[in-house]
Amino acid sequence: MSTSCRPVFLCVTIGVGGPAFGMFSLAAQSAVGPVRAILGSWRGSSICVDRARDTACRDEQVIYQVDSAVGPSGPVRMVADKVVNGSRQPMGGFQLSYDPATHVWSADLRMRVHARWSFEPNGDQMAGTLTELPSGRLIRRVAVRRSS
Repeated sequence: MSTSCRPVFLCVTIGVGGPAFGMFSLAAQSAVGPVRAILGSWRGSSICVDRARDTACRDEQVIYQVDSAVGPSGPVRMVADKVVNGSRQPMGGFQLSYDPATHVWSADLRMRVHARWSFEPNGDQMAGTLTELPSGRLIRRVAVRRSS
């Protein structure tokens, strides 16, 4: 396992070759259902909500790649990069699970705080949030558009 921590409130633990990622298949490109709505490349912004409280937080231009899935309802793998001075910098990757009741993809992460990334694709746009748990305090808002 390796852990990648950035001063922008994103620390991701990635297990290489673990059972969750071992099941992923590129055959998901032909998937139907909720997976089809989130697969692809996404570009946009990740904005800090409360800079007074989260002093290390910086607004970012982001690129998300969602490129594999176990089945038509996921889970899926998302890899996140930020763009700094025109260059992509990796922030890490994580597995998102789909909630059919809310139509939201999410992943709980333990960073400096326990937090949840949530994403809701809608056509070629996707909104997202980073929320502190268990308080529900909003840390980031994400707005991205499909780029492929």
